Amino acid sequence: MSNAPLSLDVQNISLERGEHLILNKVTCTLRPGELTAIIGPNGAGKSTLLRVMASLTTGFKGSVSLGPIGSLESLEPSIRAKYIGWVGDQSHLPFAFTVFDTVRLGRYNWHKGIPSQKDDVAAYLALDQLEIAHLAKRDVTSLSSGERQKTMIARLLAGETPILLLDEPLANLDIGSSLKLLALLRKKATDGATVCLSIHDLPLAYRFADRVLCLAEGELIADGPAKNVLVSPQVNRAFGIESTIATGLLLATLNEHSSP
Repeated sequence: MSNAPLSLDVQNISLERGEHLILNKVTCTLRPGELTAIIGPNGAGKSTLLRVMASLTTGFKGSVSLGPIGSLESLEPSIRAKYIGWVGDQSHLPFAFTVFDTVRLGRYNWHKGIPSQKDDVAAYLALDQLEIAHLAKRDVTSLSSGERQKTMIARLLAGETPILLLDEPLANLDIGSSLKLLALLRKKATDGATVCLSIHDLPLAYRFADRVLCLAEGELIADGPAKNVLVSPQVNRAFGIESTIATGLLLATLNEHSSP
Protein backbone atom coordinates (compact mmCIF):
# COMPACT_ATOMS: atom_id res chain seq x y z
CA MET A 1 0.00 0.00 0.00
CA SER A 2 1.46 3.38 -0.97
CA ASN A 3 -0.19 5.09 2.00
CA ALA A 4 1.38 2.75 4.57
CA PRO A 5 3.70 4.50 7.05
CA LEU A 6 7.19 4.91 5.61
CA SER A 7 10.43 6.49 6.78
CA LEU A 8 12.84 8.49 4.63
CA ASP A 9 16.52 7.84 5.27
CA VAL A 10 19.11 10.43 4.25
CA GLN A 11 22.73 9.29 4.33
CA ASN A 12 25.83 11.50 3.93
CA ILE A 13 24.27 13.98 1.50
CA SER A 14 26.75 16.47 0.07
CA LEU A 15 26.08 18.89 -2.74
CA GLU A 16 28.31 21.46 -4.41
CA ARG A 17 27.37 24.20 -6.83
CA GLY A 18 30.51 25.57 -8.41
CA GLU A 19 32.90 26.20 -5.54
CA HIS A 20 30.10 26.54 -2.99
CA LEU A 21 29.37 23.60 -0.67
CA ILE A 22 25.60 23.77 -0.13
CA LEU A 23 25.19 20.56 1.89
CA ASN A 24 27.97 18.78 3.74
CA LYS A 25 27.52 15.13 4.76
CA VAL A 26 23.96 15.51 6.07
CA THR A 27 22.49 12.36 7.63
CA CYS A 28 19.02 12.12 9.16
CA THR A 29 15.87 10.00 9.16
CA LEU A 30 12.29 11.20 8.80
CA ARG A 31 9.97 8.86 10.67
CA PRO A 32 6.25 8.12 10.34
CA GLY A 33 4.17 9.63 13.10
CA GLU A 34 6.49 12.63 13.47
CA LEU A 35 6.33 16.21 12.30
CA THR A 36 9.92 17.28 11.65
CA ALA A 37 10.83 20.94 11.24
CA ILE A 38 13.97 22.04 9.42
CA ILE A 39 15.32 25.34 10.68
CA GLY A 40 18.42 27.40 9.99
CA PRO A 41 19.60 30.85 8.93
CA ASN A 42 19.03 32.06 5.39
CA GLY A 43 21.23 30.13 2.98
CA ALA A 44 21.78 27.25 5.40
CA GLY A 45 20.61 24.64 2.86
CA LYS A 46 17.06 23.95 4.08
CA SER A 47 15.33 24.14 0.71
CA THR A 48 18.10 22.21 -1.00
CA LEU A 49 17.88 19.39 1.54
CA LEU A 50 14.13 19.15 1.06
CA ARG A 51 14.55 19.07 -2.71
CA VAL A 52 17.09 16.27 -2.36
CA MET A 53 14.61 14.35 -0.21
CA ALA A 54 11.94 14.87 -2.86
CA SER A 55 14.25 13.77 -5.71
CA LEU A 56 13.99 17.21 -7.30
CA THR A 57 17.73 17.88 -7.24
CA THR A 58 20.52 15.91 -8.87
CA GLY A 59 24.30 15.95 -8.65
CA PHE A 60 24.56 15.19 -4.95
CA LYS A 61 26.68 12.59 -3.19
CA GLY A 62 25.13 10.18 -0.71
CA SER A 63 21.79 8.39 -0.78
CA VAL A 64 18.12 8.78 0.03
CA SER A 65 16.09 5.64 0.65
CA LEU A 66 12.46 4.93 1.34
CA GLY A 67 11.69 2.70 4.30
CA PRO A 68 12.11 -0.95 3.31
CA ILE A 69 11.62 -0.14 -0.38
CA GLY A 70 15.14 1.07 -1.11
CA SER A 71 16.85 3.88 -2.98
CA LEU A 72 14.64 6.60 -4.43
CA GLU A 73 16.82 6.67 -7.54
CA SER A 74 15.76 3.10 -8.31
CA LEU A 75 12.08 4.08 -8.55
CA GLU A 76 10.33 5.43 -11.62
CA PRO A 77 9.22 9.05 -11.07
CA SER A 78 5.53 8.08 -11.33
CA ILE A 79 5.99 5.43 -8.64
CA ARG A 80 8.06 7.73 -6.44
CA ALA A 81 5.32 10.37 -6.63
CA LYS A 82 2.88 7.95 -5.04
CA TYR A 83 5.05 7.83 -1.94
CA ILE A 84 6.36 11.38 -1.63
CA GLY A 85 4.34 14.56 -1.92
CA TRP A 86 6.00 17.96 -2.31
CA VAL A 87 5.06 21.61 -2.25
CA GLY A 88 7.54 24.46 -2.60
CA ASP A 89 7.52 27.92 -1.11
CA GLN A 90 6.88 29.57 -4.50
CA SER A 91 4.40 27.85 -6.79
CA HIS A 92 3.73 29.55 -10.12
CA LEU A 93 0.36 28.77 -11.65
CA PRO A 94 0.39 30.24 -15.16
CA PHE A 95 -2.48 28.18 -16.56
CA ALA A 96 -6.12 29.09 -16.07
CA PHE A 97 -7.20 25.86 -14.38
CA THR A 98 -9.89 25.99 -11.74
CA VAL A 99 -8.85 25.49 -8.14
CA PHE A 100 -10.62 22.13 -8.11
CA ASP A 101 -8.83 20.90 -11.25
CA THR A 102 -5.50 22.08 -9.86
CA VAL A 103 -6.03 20.22 -6.59
CA ARG A 104 -7.16 17.07 -8.41
CA LEU A 105 -3.90 17.15 -10.38
CA GLY A 106 -2.31 16.03 -7.12
CA ARG A 107 -3.77 12.63 -7.91
CA TYR A 108 -2.50 12.44 -11.49
CA ASN A 109 -0.21 9.51 -10.72
CA TRP A 110 -3.31 7.60 -9.68
CA HIS A 111 -5.82 8.57 -12.37
CA LYS A 112 -3.42 9.20 -15.31
CA GLY A 113 -5.69 11.86 -16.75
CA ILE A 114 -8.94 9.93 -16.32
CA PRO A 115 -10.14 10.90 -12.84
CA SER A 116 -12.73 8.80 -11.06
CA GLN A 117 -15.22 9.65 -8.35
CA LYS A 118 -12.60 8.62 -5.78
CA ASP A 119 -10.26 11.29 -7.14
CA ASP A 120 -13.01 13.90 -7.01
CA VAL A 121 -13.80 13.00 -3.40
CA ALA A 122 -10.12 13.23 -2.40
CA ALA A 123 -9.84 16.65 -4.06
CA TYR A 124 -12.94 18.00 -2.32
CA LEU A 125 -11.72 16.63 1.02
CA ALA A 126 -8.40 18.43 0.59
CA LEU A 127 -10.23 21.66 -0.31
CA ASP A 128 -12.31 21.31 2.86
CA GLN A 129 -9.21 20.67 4.97
CA LEU A 130 -7.65 23.91 3.73
CA GLU A 131 -11.00 25.71 4.04
CA ILE A 132 -11.00 26.77 0.38
CA ALA A 133 -13.91 24.74 -0.99
CA HIS A 134 -15.65 28.03 -1.80
CA LEU A 135 -12.83 28.72 -4.29
CA ALA A 136 -13.28 25.44 -6.20
CA LYS A 137 -14.55 27.06 -9.40
CA ARG A 138 -12.20 30.03 -9.33
CA ASP A 139 -9.41 30.43 -11.87
CA VAL A 140 -6.12 29.88 -9.99
CA THR A 141 -4.53 32.86 -11.74
CA SER A 142 -7.10 35.11 -10.05
CA LEU A 143 -6.19 34.05 -6.51
CA SER A 144 -4.24 35.96 -3.89
CA SER A 145 -0.80 34.66 -2.94
CA GLY A 146 -2.19 33.09 0.23
CA GLU A 147 -5.03 31.42 -1.65
CA ARG A 148 -2.56 30.04 -4.20
CA GLN A 149 -0.42 28.66 -1.37
CA LYS A 150 -3.44 26.93 0.16
CA THR A 151 -4.37 25.54 -3.25
CA MET A 152 -0.95 23.97 -3.71
CA ILE A 153 -1.01 22.49 -0.22
CA ALA A 154 -4.48 21.09 -0.92
CA ARG A 155 -3.07 19.53 -4.10
CA LEU A 156 -0.34 17.93 -1.98
CA LEU A 157 -2.87 16.49 0.48
CA ALA A 158 -5.14 15.23 -2.29
CA GLY A 159 -2.33 12.94 -3.42
CA GLU A 160 -2.59 11.00 -0.12
CA THR A 161 1.12 10.21 -0.07
CA PRO A 162 2.56 8.76 3.15
CA ILE A 163 5.44 11.27 3.09
CA LEU A 164 4.73 15.01 2.95
CA LEU A 165 7.56 17.48 2.28
CA LEU A 166 6.81 21.19 2.46
CA ASP A 167 9.26 24.02 1.82
CA GLU A 168 8.19 27.09 3.79
CA PRO A 169 4.47 26.25 3.69
CA LEU A 170 3.64 29.28 5.85
CA ALA A 171 4.87 31.68 3.17
CA ASN A 172 2.06 34.11 2.26
CA LEU A 173 -0.26 32.78 4.99
CA ASP A 174 -1.69 34.93 7.77
CA ILE A 175 -1.23 33.83 11.37
CA GLY A 176 -4.66 32.21 11.62
CA SER A 177 -4.13 30.18 8.47
CA SER A 178 -0.62 29.26 9.62
CA LEU A 179 -1.89 27.89 12.93
CA LYS A 180 -4.65 25.91 11.21
CA LEU A 181 -2.23 24.45 8.68
CA LEU A 182 0.28 23.39 11.31
CA ALA A 183 -2.51 21.80 13.35
CA LEU A 184 -3.63 19.92 10.23
CA LEU A 185 -0.09 18.72 9.50
CA ARG A 186 0.30 17.78 13.16
CA LYS A 187 -2.80 15.59 12.84
CA LYS A 188 -1.48 14.03 9.62
CA ALA A 189 1.65 13.02 11.51
CA THR A 190 -0.34 11.72 14.47
CA ASP A 191 -2.33 9.59 12.03
CA GLY A 192 0.90 8.02 10.74
CA ALA A 193 2.21 10.25 7.96
CA THR A 194 5.86 11.29 7.72
CA VAL A 195 5.79 15.10 7.66
CA CYS A 196 8.76 17.43 7.18
CA LEU A 197 8.70 21.17 6.60
CA SER A 198 11.08 24.11 6.65
CA ILE A 199 10.08 26.98 8.87
CA HIS A 200 11.45 30.31 10.06
CA ASP A 201 9.09 30.80 13.02
CA LEU A 202 10.88 29.04 15.89
CA PRO A 203 8.05 29.46 18.45
CA LEU A 204 5.67 27.73 16.02
CA ALA A 205 8.23 24.94 15.51
CA TYR A 206 8.42 24.62 19.30
CA ARG A 207 4.64 24.38 19.52
CA PHE A 208 3.93 21.90 16.72
CA ALA A 209 7.07 19.90 15.80
CA ASP A 210 8.19 16.60 17.31
CA ARG A 211 11.73 16.91 16.00
CA VAL A 212 13.88 19.73 14.73
CA LEU A 213 16.80 19.57 12.33
CA CYS A 214 19.00 22.67 12.41
CA LEU A 215 21.24 23.44 9.46
CA ALA A 216 24.01 26.01 9.38
CA GLU A 217 26.29 26.57 6.39
CA GLY A 218 25.15 23.30 4.86
CA GLU A 219 25.85 21.16 7.93
CA LEU A 220 23.38 19.47 10.24
CA ILE A 221 24.37 20.93 13.62
CA ALA A 222 21.44 19.70 15.73
CA ASP A 223 18.87 16.91 15.45
CA GLY A 224 16.53 15.92 18.24
CA PRO A 225 13.30 16.64 20.11
CA ALA A 226 12.03 20.13 19.34
CA LYS A 227 11.97 21.31 22.93
CA ASN A 228 15.65 20.36 23.36
CA VAL A 229 17.04 21.54 20.04
CA LEU A 230 15.34 24.94 20.05
CA VAL A 231 17.07 25.98 23.28
CA SER A 232 20.41 24.36 22.44
CA PRO A 233 23.71 26.27 22.25
CA GLN A 234 24.08 25.20 18.59
CA VAL A 235 20.82 26.89 17.58
CA ASN A 236 21.59 29.99 19.61
CA ARG A 237 24.97 30.34 17.88
CA ALA A 238 23.53 29.67 14.43
CA PHE A 239 20.93 32.43 14.72
CA GLY A 240 22.74 34.76 17.10
CA ILE A 241 19.93 34.53 19.64
CA GLU A 242 19.27 33.50 23.21
CA SER A 243 16.29 31.16 23.59
CA THR A 244 14.53 30.28 26.83
CA ILE A 245 11.41 28.37 27.80
CA ALA A 246 8.83 30.05 30.02
CA THR A 247 5.20 29.66 29.00
CA GLY A 248 6.53 29.03 25.48
CA LEU A 249 9.69 29.59 23.51
CA LEU A 250 11.02 33.09 24.10
CA LEU A 251 13.64 34.56 21.79
CA ALA A 252 15.91 37.56 22.12
CA THR A 253 18.88 38.69 20.08
CA LEU A 254 22.20 38.39 21.86
CA ASN A 255 22.36 42.19 22.06
CA GLU A 256 18.94 42.37 23.71
CA HIS A 257 19.81 39.62 26.10
CA SER A 258 23.02 41.32 27.24
CA SER A 259 21.55 44.82 27.60
CA PRO A 260 20.80 46.14 31.13
